[in-house]
Amino acid sequence: MCSIIGFVNHENSKEKTLKALNLLQNRGKDAYGIYDGNKLEIHSSLQSFSPTSNSTKTQMCFGHGLHSIEGFQPQPIQGKGVLVFNGEIYNYKELNKELDIETDSDTQTLLAYLDSHEKISAETLSPLSADYAFAYLKKKIITLARDPLGVKPLWYFIDENSKLEFASEKKVLNEHAKELLPTEILHYNTQNKEVMIEERILEKPEQETQDEYHTIKDKTWKLLKEAVRKRLPTNKNKKVGLLFSGGIDSTVIALILKELGCDFISYTAKIEGNNIEEAQDLIYADEISRKHFLRFHVATTHVDELEQQTIDVMNLIEDNDYIKVSVALPFYLACMRAQEDGIDVMFSGLGSEEIFAGYRRHKQAKDPNQECYEGLKIMHQRDLYRDDVITMNFTQELRVPFLDKELINYALSIPAKYKLDLEKIEEIKDEVEAKPYLNSEVRSKIVLRDATREHTKLEEKYLERQKKAAQYGSKFDKGLARLAKNAKMQKQDYLDQLWKEKIGKELPQRVKY
Repeated sequence: MCSIIGFVNHENSKEKTLKALNLLQNRGKDAYGIYDGNKLEIHSSLQSFSPTSNSTKTQMCFGHGLHSIEGFQPQPIQGKGVLVFNGEIYNYKELNKELDIETDSDTQTLLAYLDSHEKISAETLSPLSADYAFAYLKKKIITLARDPLGVKPLWYFIDENSKLEFASEKKVLNEHAKELLPTEILHYNTQNKEVMIEERILEKPEQETQDEYHTIKDKTWKLLKEAVRKRLPTNKNKKVGLLFSGGIDSTVIALILKELGCDFISYTAKIEGNNIEEAQDLIYADEISRKHFLRFHVATTHVDELEQQTIDVMNLIEDNDYIKVSVALPFYLACMRAQEDGIDVMFSGLGSEEIFAGYRRHKQAKDPNQECYEGLKIMHQRDLYRDDVITMNFTQELRVPFLDKELINYALSIPAKYKLDLEKIEEIKDEVEAKPYLNSEVRSKIVLRDATREHTKLEEKYLERQKKAAQYGSKFDKGLARLAKNAKMQKQDYLDQLWKEKIGKELPQRVKY
């Protein structure tokens, strides 16, 4: 994972690019590069770049900060076009064969692939099995694009004079910058400043699979195992971590990592003080780690430290929505602890709920698979940007195997009866509005649990543990509730006050999901 940055038709574009690279240093510290429209310049430190005081004539500049996981390929990189890229192309070896090239760098593969097309479009990008965000310049046209789920972030701003700026994080751009939607591809003509935004869709299967259930379980397991395998760094010097809650999703990834022979450390966070009881996530994670011989580290904080950590998290994710912040806090502390161990790649179980129908709204939906699809389309807003900036703050690349393209395509074709106990849903449908807790009695993610039972030795207690949202399972909701109560406020009002007093910006616009 890296930082990509660009200022086009801006005065002092090189100076602005170097300033932004400096602010996003944590996203990549292995090498830095810029392209000013004429030449490439690559250095191991930002201090090595030439002074920018006389650079007002430089109207365009691309920048890149490298976090090297697979090989060492500084960017920008130039062929027929110029590319800055953040992410991983998981099928780059297959693409190499199609392109008739030999390289171990997926960045070189992506450049060759883009160079081979006259125009970059949704159809062009469809064959990529990848998490990516990139800017690509060829023949005066800059194309901005990201993967269809938005695992990798990309923000942009075009002002009233049609000047373009883009970056991996919003904080280095104009305050009115907006996220490039995963369903958009932006084309910008550097000469006449024309902008064209092409719409794309998140692909989904046209019909349900006709496979027998035993085949569905086997295919699901094989696809998930392959999704984990291809996200493992081939460089054995790169250290791997796992965000571990003791729930079925992170536990499955842990067991697969172990089966694949990966030397990894799992992490969770706990909060102490003010009579807060031991978190359920911690209890389960500790038990599973002991039974299955997993290396397990705990990040511990105290209620007295929580307010400052909350401010730090809000600053980082550029939001103060209560759900986002309360979920982010244990994630943030776990990644901070992982940084002490030098972790380079961090695995997460994010996405399982959306493809295997794990949320309450899936149980209430008329068509659970359609609800899964709709949820996937907004994950970039709700979860992915938050998780990306947190991991990158600690120079860790986030890997989310449940959001693998091939796994998603198959999972969305699995009939809902193999994900949810539809008979139980029918039985309680007249009572659930008055007694929403009845939803917890409905077995969910059935195929994932059954496949795990067949392919691992995970105990039943952990196999059938029901979903508990991260902020509740970790008790960080309790910690924030105590702080809000002490301030005599509701929880969101408390975060609003912190935002105004400590961050000093207008309150972010709230999005309802």
